[in-house]
Amino acid sequence: MTTVTEPSRTDLARQTAIRTAAGTSQLPSRLVEPPEALRPWITDIGVITHAPDGPRSVTHVPDAAVRLVVRTLPEGGSDVLAVGPRTRASYNTGKRLPLCLDLRIRPGAARPLLGAPAGDLVGRVVPLKELPGRSTARIDRALREWGHDAPVDVALAELAELLPPAFEQGAAADRDREALVRSAVSALSTRPGRPRPAPVPEVARALAVSERQLRKLFTDGVGV
Repeated sequence: MTTVTEPSRTDLARQTAIRTAAGTSQLPSRLVEPPEALRPWITDIGVITHAPDGPRSVTHVPDAAVRLVVRTLPEGGSDVLAVGPRTRASYNTGKRLPLCLDLRIRPGAARPLLGAPAGDLVGRVVPLKELPGRSTARIDRALREWGHDAPVDVALAELAELLPPAFEQGAAADRDREALVRSAVSALSTRPGRPRPAPVPEVARALAVSERQLRKLFTDGVGV
């Protein structure tokens, strides 16, 4: 079975370049490594700061990730959104928010936190509190108390305390599916030294599942 390793600093720099080139946001942004407590479930965190005189146009390109987005509001408080996989680009006028944290959830890890399969979130942006996860309301209440001047390091430390218990709530079967999804994603992805992904039938055989099961795993754990 293919295993998935933690991203190195080189990988993080590469992902920063990809997300910047893809136009995830035309506003000032950077990627940071998740706190250690979040690394089993979060690949990276985008920190987006909105300069008062910065550009307002924002472009979002197709992206297979499920993300948790926490935005502080100029008038005080915050909102918390679950952003599903995007199959098409979108263009909109950006809001001038003091801070936005964009947490990219690992393939297969969204269900324990959100209480919904990734396939149900494709093309959607949903307030966290509206999702059926057992901890969504509690997390939403805690994060919406952030003020517009919340320091990034303090915000990340609070996320590292709030989120792991929610991710860990999944049953053993959910964790097994998550491991399969991660291994399949790794096998079907390109990387330096491997310009082509493994064929789908080969990956299914290596994971001891049928191609139909593999597609269902992707619909549930990745969304697309």
